[in-house]
This record gives sequence, structure tokens and C-alpha cells, in this order.
Amino acid sequence: MAWWRLSTNRPTYFLGGFSIVAAIREIIQARIFTSGERTGLLLTDNAGAITLRYALVIRDSDELFFPESLLDDWGHEVKNLDLYEWVQENGMLFPRAELFGFEKGGNPRQHFLREVDLVAPAYCFVFEEPDSPLAAGVQVGIILVMDFQVTRPVRSKRPPGIKGPMRHARVSWWRVPADALDDIDLDQIDHLIHKETAASGDDGGI
Repeated sequence: MAWWRLSTNRPTYFLGGFSIVAAIREIIQARIFTSGERTGLLLTDNAGAITLRYALVIRDSDELFFPESLLDDWGHEVKNLDLYEWVQENGMLFPRAELFGFEKGGNPRQHFLREVDLVAPAYCFVFEEPDSPLAAGVQVGIILVMDFQVTRPVRSKRPPGIKGPMRHARVSWWRVPADALDDIDLDQIDHLIHKETAASGDDGGI
């Protein structure tokens, strides 16, 4: 499903003449919807580009950490979205690997990998502009995928082919009717999701 991913480049901004690389980002094609305190994405190649960033959870704290780069035990640098996969595959083997990045307020932070909660899914945040400050990010809790075989929103497993940190993000996946998409009020979809999750006794994975 790489059809909706556009870019994994990191933005660069300048401060005092020095080039500073911001937190890793992913640019995809999706529609954003908001209902109450919930924000969701509808993955579709008929939408504009949006920017996502993924935050790791720091153990024994409420800090969310947006990585920029990682140095392993031998000084090899890992950047871009590959960093998240590296953490998933090697986190237990290299606890002294160093992570460089930012907390939600945008302040620089440095952590050893042993400080990261490797079990906790990454939080997904959406930004209106590629260079928006981290503090402007809004957490995404729902991701919708169009499906011609359903007539109403249906809770789903993550679709095959999803790659990168979205595979392990703290979101719930839903299939929605594709043939009636233009007639669907996305706030109404959220109402149905509330109704279905309440009936099942869970929180929709959010």
C-alpha cells in the first residue's frame, strides 16, 4: 500500500546560521477528520499531502520523544523512518544506543535506548504544515481504509502492506464503504465508531 506514501525526508530549518534537522517526518496522502477530541485519517490517493511524526514513549515518565537520529554502539548513524524499524528489531540488543531528538515542546533531548518503552506503540501525530512546530501536532487515533465490501464502518486489523512506524502506531484501523464515500459525513463515522466500540466494551484501540 505504498501508493499513499509520498516522502520520508526530514525538514531543515536555520537558527543563527546553523542548519538544524527537525524530527523525522512522513508525508502521505490522506484526509483528516476531527470529531470532538478525536482526530482520524482516511488513507486515499485522492487527497492532499499531510505530515505525520511518530513519538516514542520514555519509560517511567509522561514524555513523548520525537527522534531525529540514532547512534549504535559502534557509532553508526540511523536516520529517517528506518530508525523506527531499527528500534523494533534491535532495541533489546543495544540498550546503550543513543537517540537524539525532541520532546513535544520542541526542546532537544537525548536518551539511551534502554530508556525507551519498547513495548509501547508509537504515538502518531498529524501536522498542518511540514515545518509546523512539534507542539502543533495533533494525535491521530483512528485510521480509515476504503473497502467496497463493507456497508458501514467495520473494525479491522491493520491492512497488509502498511510499512514503517505506522505498522506499530497506537491507532485503531477501520474499513469504511468506498462506493458511498462522497455521501458519508466523517463526523457520523466517528459516531458509529463510538457506538461500536461501546458495544464491544473496548476503547477502539485509542
